[in-house]
Amino acid sequence: ERLYLEGGDLPAKTTSFAGWTQRLAEHAHSEHVTGQADYWERITESIAPLPVDRVGADTHGEACTHRLALPLEATEELLAAAHRMRARPDELVLTACARALTGWAGWNRVVVDVEGHGREPLFEDVSTARTVGWFTALHPVLLEVGGAETAEAVRTVKEALREAPDNGIGYGLLRAYTDLLPGAADAPVLFNYLGHIDQAAAADSVFRLRFDDPAWAAAAQAPENRRHHAIEINAGIHNGGLVLDLTCSREQYEDASIGELLDAVGGRLDVLTAKAEAEAAAHTSDFPLAGLDQQELDNLMAKMRGTSGDR
Repeated sequence: ERLYLEGGDLPAKTTSFAGWTQRLAEHAHSEHVTGQADYWERITESIAPLPVDRVGADTHGEACTHRLALPLEATEELLAAAHRMRARPDELVLTACARALTGWAGWNRVVVDVEGHGREPLFEDVSTARTVGWFTALHPVLLEVGGAETAEAVRTVKEALREAPDNGIGYGLLRAYTDLLPGAADAPVLFNYLGHIDQAAAADSVFRLRFDDPAWAAAAQAPENRRHHAIEINAGIHNGGLVLDLTCSREQYEDASIGELLDAVGGRLDVLTAKAEAEAAAHTSDFPLAGLDQQELDNLMAKMRGTSGDR
């Protein structure tokens, strides 16, 4: 935008995208990454296809997007609940989605591919601070939340996300550059939390992020290309409200089925924002220096809540 409006020169470049990918290819064969193979194999063994309404094409040309939008007040309550539960907003949204999915599919657990920014600080001599490119990294998480109470489900999701080494970037390296995960497949669901989308550009910016229409990105994909996930969930805060877009194939799912799933997600979000549930803090690895196991931590927090007034 500065070049467009004022001209001039940009600051010096940082590591090129090609340089980054070359370093990743080398890193994939390091003991640090190959030692993660057993961890990822245990997760991928649980991947199973989602039930569908009918067998049909699953290309971008057949994709349709359904949107769930939370009002401003409900979004504020959700963010407050995340603070009280010592969880990130994305962890609560994923918890709601995972609980809805397991109930909808009749499962006790579900494997979800989580999308991250991929710009991990792996190398001291590499900087991607000014490198333009799509660095996205995907990795699967196993979420055993079927039948769990709300606070326990949040704990499960928090730990599943936080225990992934290097935010999961090694999983893609193992699949792309080694033969250590020969049976690994894409999970049936993709989850991507975009954060506060409005912060991508200033209010008076010339360039604005297009997010008003769920189908805004349709032209970015060749219609004949095969989709990699039966259900894609993209969520973020837009104009102060949580927006959750669910994309699937219209040839595989009826609108009524997806509507039922979105209603379940909304219901689970409501439970998470309820005062009684939100105050049951889902502490897990939040205190790594304390040396307490989960049961000891639960007992301590229960004692503190019982002796500190409304806490």
